[in-house]
Order: sequence, then C-alpha cells, then structure tokens
Amino acid sequence: MKIGYPCINNSILRTDPSTFRLASYSENRLVQTIRGNLTHLNQILEYNINHGLLFFRISSDLIPFASHPVCKLNWFELFQSEFEQIGIFIRKHGIRVSMHPDQFVILNSPNYTIIENSISELKYHCKVLDAMQLDETAKVQIHVGGVYGNKIEALTRFAATYNTLDNAIRRKLVIENDVLCTTLPNIHRDKTYQ
Repeated sequence: MKIGYPCINNSILRTDPSTFRLASYSENRLVQTIRGNLTHLNQILEYNINHGLLFFRISSDLIPFASHPVCKLNWFELFQSEFEQIGIFIRKHGIRVSMHPDQFVILNSPNYTIIENSISELKYHCKVLDAMQLDETAKVQIHVGGVYGNKIEALTRFAATYNTLDNAIRRKLVIENDVLCTTLPNIHRDKTYQ
C-alpha cells in the first residue's frame, strides 16, 4: 500500500505564495508563481521519498488560473523541462499521484455553463499530468455532484456528460463515491466510471 497525503507539506518552509488574486493577475506574476510552485513540488516529492511516503495529491493551484480565460500563457511549453523532470522523478520512485479539482467541478449540473467550466478545469488537470508524461495510473478524482432534487436525473446527467468527455480526460478520471448524496446504485455501476 502506498500511503501519503494531499497537497500541503507543513514540514517544508515556503515563503513565496502558491497563488494570488485575479485582481492582481499579470503574466509575469503567473510565471514567477508557477516557477515557485514547481520548485516546491520538487521539494515535497523529495521529502516524501526520504520519509517513505509514496502517494501525493498534487495541488490544483499548481498553475493558478490555468482554466480561466485570463490565462493566455503557454505554461505547458514554457515549463516543459520542469514538468518532464518531475515526471521522471515520480516514475523513478514509483510515486502514486493524483489531483482533485475543487468542489465547483460538477459534471451533472443542470447549468450548462457550470458543466463547460468543469470540463475546462478537468482538461487543465489532465494536461498537468500529461506534461509530466505520466500514464493513466495518475488520476484526476472528482465527485459525481449534487442531487438537485432528483438523484436518478442527476446520475443520468452525469453519465451523459461523461460520455462527451475527451479520451484524454476519461483515461485519467476516477469518481469518488459520495454516500451522502449520489451513491451510485448497482444498476448504474460500470467499469467505465472507474
């Protein structure tokens, strides 16, 4: 079993911020923040290996505003070498990694704008893992979403949206079952959702 933790390592001192407010957005600030985040991620992964921790959930804030229209930076190419080096380290040490987008990523919302924004956020998360050249064992984990007054309709909307997703997303996506809201009934369980 590979044990670890999500996102934040309180044992490593960090003085620079991992994100910033949209009101203070600039491309220069974004580049500096991404560089700091990637350096810090390297430090966390090295710390984890030294302490026998072989699972880590990478923060969604790694690339601030990556799925927001304000972000025009081609961060995927600008930091290609850094991403590749992180991926090499992860593979060399057999680290299991995942990402978990925020709760606003909802694929079964009745609001199409929320679904569009959610898909953009999933594309970003998958792109990070692809930039590290990680295979489908690196996962993006989400919840099914809200019930919206009708569990069966909510599950049906989820399945319909899921079936429209690019394979680049589907091959990395895993669903965390929510026993309080949308527990998947046996008739809806399908290995394609795993």
